[in-house]
Amino acid sequence: MAQVQVSVKNGNLDLALRRLKQKLARESVPSECKKREFAVKPGDKKEK
Repeated sequence: MAQVQVSVKNGNLDLALRRLKQKLARESVPSECKKREFAVKPGDKKEK
């Protein structure tokens, strides 16, 4: 699993959280989690 680091400057956690979310989105972590949330049958894949 990849590690992501975000520095907190001047105690500003809101900015650090925003930067963390941006980095995770660039690495497509949320979309990968959505893909793996449910198992999809091969027949259902073909229908889509």
